[in-house]
Amino acid sequence: MAAFCFGIFVVLLLELLDITVRSQADIETRARMPFLGSVPKFRSSRVLTTGDSYRFIIEHPHSPISECIRTLRTTLSFLLPETESQILLVTSAQPYDGKTMTSLNLAVTSAAAGKRVVLLEADLRKPRLYKALNIRQDIGLATLIQKQSTFENSICHTEIQNLDLIPCGKIPQSPAELFQNDNFKVLLDKLREKYDFIIIDSPPVTVVSDALIISQYVNGVAVIARANKTPLPLLVRTRELLEGVNAPILGVILNDMKAGANGYGTYYYYKHEYK
Repeated sequence: MAAFCFGIFVVLLLELLDITVRSQADIETRARMPFLGSVPKFRSSRVLTTGDSYRFIIEHPHSPISECIRTLRTTLSFLLPETESQILLVTSAQPYDGKTMTSLNLAVTSAAAGKRVVLLEADLRKPRLYKALNIRQDIGLATLIQKQSTFENSICHTEIQNLDLIPCGKIPQSPAELFQNDNFKVLLDKLREKYDFIIIDSPPVTVVSDALIISQYVNGVAVIARANKTPLPLLVRTRELLEGVNAPILGVILNDMKAGANGYGTYYYYKHEYK
């Protein structure tokens, strides 16, 4: 009986000490940010933090995860201003929350819906998109801003129809300074003329200032959090930093949710997981 009571005490203590984001309520009431939706857990946690997830979306278009991604795309399309071309910045509070996975899958589903989409790999410190899409890295966003490559040569066509990628290019010593360059704004203006939807994958807000700088040029910012992994104080700090530069925050997407957790935004009525 003593062991049983001690076990209950430990469980309750761990529950009280858990300060991670776990539900829609945490995002809306404690972090005070809009909740955009959630994405269920992948079978392997490695898929969440790598580029393998977009193939899952293509190969299993009717899975709960694919349906959630499409729902998020629809939600964002209503929240973004009605302009001929929309620019969305995707960032997170900390690394490994799944922002690159989310950026890529939103781009894939948008391209499948018939939009002309381009992905900008603006995480110049830990780029992953070019690896996921098997694209060369030698020229891209960094070289384009520094006028070391041309606009045409820096755009790479992917295996997915209607989806292009501007990879990171040669990684510079001071990435944040590139986004303060007038050439970056000129680049975005040129992309608006060519594409319907521009998705920018940027570093986490609390790690470096890149996302805060880029947020001045976009129509909306989507913040990615990971269920039971992202500390709530870090998400609050992310909101404060973005609000400090008047960034157009759209809300938070919660990744890696257990099916049926709290009944929030997940397709918990599906009985089978997709492999």
